[in-house]
Amino acid sequence: MSMLNPTQFDNDTFLRKFMLFHRRSQGKLFAYLRNRLYWHYLCKLGIKPKFPPHLDIEPTPFCNMKCPMCFQQHMDIPKDGYMDFNLYKKVVDECAANNLYSIRLCHRGEPLIHEKIVEMVRYAKQKGIKEVFTLTNGLKLDEKMIKDLMDAGIDWIQVSIDGMGDYYNKIRYPQTFDQVFEKIKMMHRIREERKALRPIIWIQSIWSSVKHNPQEFIDKFKPYVDKIAFHVDFDYEHRFKPDPNFICYRLWHRMMIMADGSVPMCNSDFLKEELVGNVKTQSVKEIWNNAKYEKIRQIHRAKRRFEIPLCKKCNWGNLKETRVIDVNGKKETIQVNVPQDAYKEELKDITL
Repeated sequence: MSMLNPTQFDNDTFLRKFMLFHRRSQGKLFAYLRNRLYWHYLCKLGIKPKFPPHLDIEPTPFCNMKCPMCFQQHMDIPKDGYMDFNLYKKVVDECAANNLYSIRLCHRGEPLIHEKIVEMVRYAKQKGIKEVFTLTNGLKLDEKMIKDLMDAGIDWIQVSIDGMGDYYNKIRYPQTFDQVFEKIKMMHRIREERKALRPIIWIQSIWSSVKHNPQEFIDKFKPYVDKIAFHVDFDYEHRFKPDPNFICYRLWHRMMIMADGSVPMCNSDFLKEELVGNVKTQSVKEIWNNAKYEKIRQIHRAKRRFEIPLCKKCNWGNLKETRVIDVNGKKETIQVNVPQDAYKEELKDITL
C-alpha cells in the first residue's frame, strides 16, 4: 500500500480493510481519496504534479540492530550522521506551503534513535502535513516514546516483526519476541484508553519467517493491530532476473531526502550512487522538476532503464510471477520474484 509494492500482501477481510480506510481517512477524506487516486493510478499515466505528494525523510542511517536480511549488512552504507533539525524544518515549511500530503520519517536506519524524532513528528503535524508516519524495529518503543509520538500527532507506526519466538530472537537481537509483542499490546492499550482512531498500528514481516505457520502469527497479533503485511524477501546479491519492461512509478509519486540533505533518484539508492540534488542548497520543488530527474523519468517511460546502472540492479525491477498460497486458510494470489536459473534451488525459501 505504501510503496506500490507488488510483492506485498496481506490476509485482511473486507471489514478489516474498511476499518483501516476509516482510521486513515477520518477528518481528511477528500484529500485522502485524491492522494490515493494519484498514488495508485495517475502516476502510472506519467502524470507528475509540480510538487511531490510524498517525501521519505531519513532521520539517520544509523541503526541499533544488525538484522541479517537487511541491506545494511550487505552494503557499505555511508554514515551521514543525524539530520539537522533546522534543515528538516526548512524542508517541512516548503512542503506545507505546497500542500504535500505525507511524510515518512524513515529510510536506511532506525528513526527512533534520532533525539528529535518526536519534535520532527510534531513540527510536521503542526504545519498541516496530513499523514506523518514511521517504520521502526521497535527497540526504542517504550511507554514514554509511544505516548510522546501520539501526543505529537503521528498518524501511523509500522513495526517490523519477522517471525516469532526463537526465530525472531535470533535475527532481531537484542530485542526478544516477547518484548516486541508486549510493546504492540501497550500501543494498542494506550490508543484504546485515549479513545483515539490513530495512530494506525501496522506490523510487517518477511514471508519466509512466518510461512511455516502464518495462522499462528496472524492470530497472535490480529487483536492488537490494524494491518498485518507480508513481504516476499529481497535479495541484495542480484540473483533474480531483471525485468527490461519495468517502469518505476516511485519516480512520479515520492522523493527521498537523506540525513545529510542529499536527494538520490529514488529510495532504493542506499549508497547515493545517482544524486539529483541537495535540499541544503536547493528547494524541494526545484529538485523534483530539474532536468536530471526528468531525464530519468523519460528513460523509464521509454523502458530503457538498463541505461541507468542503479536501475539495472534494483530489486524492485525484478521479473515477477504469480503464485497462489494459503494464508490462514485463505487463498492469496501474490507476485514473487523470479530467480536466475542457476539460483532457483538456492533461493527457493524466499521465492515461496
